[in-house]
Order: sequence, then C-alpha cells, then structure tokens
Amino acid sequence: MGNPSETNPTPKRGASFATLGLSIESSVKKKEGKGRKEVIISGTSYATPIAAGIAANILEFASHQLHNRLSAGERENLFAYWGMSRLFERMSERRSEYDYILPWKLFDGREPRDIADNIHDILRGMD
Repeated sequence: MGNPSETNPTPKRGASFATLGLSIESSVKKKEGKGRKEVIISGTSYATPIAAGIAANILEFASHQLHNRLSAGERENLFAYWGMSRLFERMSERRSEYDYILPWKLFDGREPRDIADNIHDILRGMD
C-alpha cells in the first residue's frame, strides 16, 4: 500500500522513490524434483527491479507513441535520470518521507495519445 517498512533505507534529500518491495509473490525452483514453488519475498533488492520495470514500460510506451514528436533534447531528457525522475514524481504520492510510485496515475485508462501528450508536456517543461 506504499507504506514504509523497516527494510527501507534512510530517505535522501529531494526525491526518494519507493515501490512495491514487501510481500511480493514469486516462485523459485524446487530443490528436489521438477517444477517451482510459490514464495513471498521482501526487500529493496526486489523493489529496485520493479522500479526499473516501470521505467522500461514508460520508455517502451514513449518510443512507440512519441517517436516522431520528441526533439533531441526531449529524447535526451526521457532517457536521462532527471527525466525519468520527473516522470516518477508526476506519478507518485508522498508516503512518510518517500514518493511512492503509482504507475496508474500516468496510465489511468486514457487514450494512449492523451497519455503520450502528458509525457510530452512533462519532458517539454524541462527545457
């Protein structure tokens, strides 16, 4: 639900993003026999790839929806730390001392063109 856990690192000044990292359903290969078994995992080591996956989805979406509309500077911003941070800020909600990333704040059921316009406006505002 976006609430901090005891495994959270100390928040940094500025943006400290958080995402799912506690009680994640996963599966591992069984030690004996074939197949996999379900496990529950937690920690920042699991939250980090989830945040990277959110960023990758944004980049993939933007590459299809905005490929002809971005200036060189906007494209650079999109693929840079500060550009993705700006997008994460826009789709986050403050929880304690962290900005909890809520992808559905950006991908909220609007038409892809409208979402792309929103991303473009965020990137354009960085110049």
